[in-house]
Amino acid sequence: MLEWCLQEESFGGYGNSFHGDGGRGTHFSQLRYSLRLLLSVMSTGDSFLHEEFCDQGGISILIHLLNLFSRDSGYDSDTVAIEMQNDAIMILSCICDDHLHIKELFGSSGGIEVLIQYLKMDIKKFSSGLGHQRLLISVIDCIWSAVVGNFKNEDLFLEHEGMFLTLDLLEFCPNNMQGVVLGVIVDLCENLKAVPHVSSWRGKRVGSTWSLMAHLWRSEEKEMMVSRGQMDTLSDTSQPLTGSVQLECTSSLKASSGSSLTNLPPVISDVMDNLRAKIFSLCSKMGFQFCPHDLPIQDKVSLFIVERYLDFKTGEAWSEVMNELAAEGLEPVAFDEKMLQEIKQITEAKAEKVSELQFELIQKKMDKEKHEEEEFYEKVKHYHQQEERTEEKFEDYLKRTSDYQYLKTSRLRRERELEASKGPGGSISLGDRFHSTDIPGLNVTAFSGRNVSVTTVPMKLTCQMGVEPDSSKTKPLLATWNAAEYGRSLMGH
Repeated sequence: MLEWCLQEESFGGYGNSFHGDGGRGTHFSQLRYSLRLLLSVMSTGDSFLHEEFCDQGGISILIHLLNLFSRDSGYDSDTVAIEMQNDAIMILSCICDDHLHIKELFGSSGGIEVLIQYLKMDIKKFSSGLGHQRLLISVIDCIWSAVVGNFKNEDLFLEHEGMFLTLDLLEFCPNNMQGVVLGVIVDLCENLKAVPHVSSWRGKRVGSTWSLMAHLWRSEEKEMMVSRGQMDTLSDTSQPLTGSVQLECTSSLKASSGSSLTNLPPVISDVMDNLRAKIFSLCSKMGFQFCPHDLPIQDKVSLFIVERYLDFKTGEAWSEVMNELAAEGLEPVAFDEKMLQEIKQITEAKAEKVSELQFELIQKKMDKEKHEEEEFYEKVKHYHQQEERTEEKFEDYLKRTSDYQYLKTSRLRRERELEASKGPGGSISLGDRFHSTDIPGLNVTAFSGRNVSVTTVPMKLTCQMGVEPDSSKTKPLLATWNAAEYGRSLMGH
């Protein structure tokens, strides 16, 4: 029936009946209900039916069908087509679950490539209401059933960048999908080849996988109403993980008689009800020692708590045991009482240590921000000082050009400063080879000019030609020496 539905020859159905919805001129009606029937049969978990379906080439037919749908974008807005794709993927999940040889057949038939195409789905389609969110959940379930547990399929999935696409999905998917997506990522990390893919991932909204895990951790604790301090630091070292929701569940459990024998304690059910255990598992697989140092401070503060999650949860479980014993009127023996008290003290000591590390990190951040602020104000101060100096120089220029007495005073002050800069011995006596650049009787504060007439060869030139600078052997020579060009030549050397 499936093979007939996939034939390209035209079909004369009009699709006017209730069961023929969306099947005008196509085999969609027959294909839709055939897939629905197969899903009901394969969901029974009968291994014989699964193997018989695979022997008849059912996996190849379903993968061919999914390829047809994924290549044609016209089916993205067709609810019937989306429903059929969802049923086909669910059938593949049912027959691949706990069957290693069927998983290998799925991978060799091109099933991994099909899953990769669906992981590339635009996240904006989730809000269309046509069933894309349900379809993507089926894809994640198929990865869990057909990929996880088979090394060949896992390697092929990683080669096609499946881990990167799954992390992209985790970053933008709705909250009700995060647990499923994060769970399949953690299971894929049982393959050591997957860990570098997770560590090297970079998101569009968050910087890295570590930042994404810290963001998810804070979101979970906010939903659980866990008491936190500044920048999500520990505020209660006696109950570092307990939130208001868990405390209410504990109170209602104690109030109901006999419920402790039938229901799980809140400290245990908390592990399954939120993402914190999965976040800790994924971070442990990546290795807390490899956490990058350039993370934001708030992410580092959250990861300090994540790193101690198992210790805090263990202490929380023992504390629950103590409360239950007290509620039932039972007293432990002396040795057990001492052990329970030591466990409580050790847990609180670890929480206090984490709190100290968090506040130390925050203090370093505040000191760094203060230092950067001081440097900024120093730059502003220096800028204003430069402006003031520029104004003073301009005012001095105006005075020298408008007040002759001030001009003469400036000239004398400049000469005294020039003489003082020559040292205690004053000017160096070079005889005829010393040439002054000042013009006598000129009342200006700037240097006289760039050109000076000399009657001998400059000492610098004679040294370069290998001639001893002896005035008795140097013939008088009238030349024009360009002081600016000579200065530039010295800078070049």
